[in-house]
Amino acid sequence: MGPDGRNVLLYLNETPLLTNDGATIASSFGGKEADIIKAASGKTDEEVGDGTSTTLAIAKSLLRWRFLNPIKLRDGLNKALPSVYGVLDAQVKKAESLYDVALTSTGSAELASLVADAYKKVDFVTCEESEVTEVDVTNGIRMNGSPTPILNGRFTDVLYFYQEGLNLESLVGFLNEAIKEDKPLLVVTDKINETVLQTAVLNKLRKGLRILLIEEETDLLDKRGYLKSVKVDDEKSELVGLDVSDRIKRLKELGKEDEVARLSGKVAVIKVGGRTDVDRQERFKRVEDAVNSCKQALKGGVVPGGGKALLRFKPSNFYELILWLAVCRPHRVILRNSGKLFAEYPAGVVDAVNVTKSAVANAISIATSILTIKYTEER
Repeated sequence: MGPDGRNVLLYLNETPLLTNDGATIASSFGGKEADIIKAASGKTDEEVGDGTSTTLAIAKSLLRWRFLNPIKLRDGLNKALPSVYGVLDAQVKKAESLYDVALTSTGSAELASLVADAYKKVDFVTCEESEVTEVDVTNGIRMNGSPTPILNGRFTDVLYFYQEGLNLESLVGFLNEAIKEDKPLLVVTDKINETVLQTAVLNKLRKGLRILLIEEETDLLDKRGYLKSVKVDDEKSELVGLDVSDRIKRLKELGKEDEVARLSGKVAVIKVGGRTDVDRQERFKRVEDAVNSCKQALKGGVVPGGGKALLRFKPSNFYELILWLAVCRPHRVILRNSGKLFAEYPAGVVDAVNVTKSAVANAISIATSILTIKYTEER
């Protein structure tokens, strides 16, 4: 945990991976209790994209209370949780510097600057592994690449269709429409079966039809429309020039901010490189956590980082005391990792409040689930 936290070398499918990401480390273990830990830490990762190490640190502290009745412990901790939320909410400030947020996640001035600069340019940021480290800004929607290099290509003035569960009959209809309008065709679907893929390939190879095929489930496209240009390769696709005003309005009503940003043509991809595959993967995980933390900071605001915000929680009953001892642990671990057990954590370091809240809630879920199972088995 923290910028001075140690890395763990894992072998996933015989491939080495150096990481300090809690969700990744948890996913490498097996067993009943490990499955609970993976599920809950994975929930933190899914909800806010970061904070899994904090989740596990708090859960470890709570597991020390195994001699208590786990049902009463669970109920008591869940009743105490709103008090923690209240303390955090009282400290929330607007995220003025995303560099500080990113620095907490990456522990690297270089990577933190990369993430912060990307957010200065655009509203929506994502990341991917690459040969070089850079920020690539594209004026359009990014999607998956094609299922086969044969269907790669770059066209302008493109007719597109989006259909869930694309079948052969629909594909033939789309091809005929494109021929009729004399336009290149892009088809996006959530699932491509072998028959559809073979038909698309044959029509491009034998008939010279200009067809592109992408497999992606998306809320970003209407059933039919036109694009100024499309570029598709093995890894990604870029769609430019959608008439999206009505679509943006509907997505805003649904509260889908990420999709709105992508449709607005403001997308930056942080390409993360490294000297070796292991180095690149480790740097990528740190950048990915930082991107997710910045996203949450923009959404909900920030609190003092390094676990300091949780130190201000003051218990008023027995179960709040148990929770207070647990939520103090991340700060202690970070200081221990830095070798400065009694030092003040650097000023300016902040955490996204949504990440901290999710970590505490899911830590309670982990610990009480494990203790309840043990209690049931012993009886």
